[in-house]
Amino acid sequence: MGHPTFAYVRPIQSNISDHSSKLNFLKEFQSMGVTFIQGELDDHEKLVSALGQVEVVISALAVPQHLEQLKIIAAIKQARNIKVIYVYIYTLVIKQTSSTIYIYISEPS
Repeated sequence: MGHPTFAYVRPIQSNISDHSSKLNFLKEFQSMGVTFIQGELDDHEKLVSALGQVEVVISALAVPQHLEQLKIIAAIKQARNIKVIYVYIYTLVIKQTSSTIYIYISEPS
């Protein structure tokens, strides 16, 4: 058995049109043992509480939200138990032509 895995995710809104696909996505990962904690990055105390349960943080926020990682770093400093931090900043571009969807992920240069 591997390490316990937690994911801090935005709350699922019931009025979102693709709610069922997001719910299926969460259920698939839950079946693999991932524990989801729903919250906002602005909820500092909840973020600190979530970070208190882990030793490794992998943060992957797209541009322009990448500066929101400063909130994660502030919570990490308060949690004081994080041993490893991976920060990944990327740009996500989605283009659709007819029935094909292309997703490009590029790292900033």
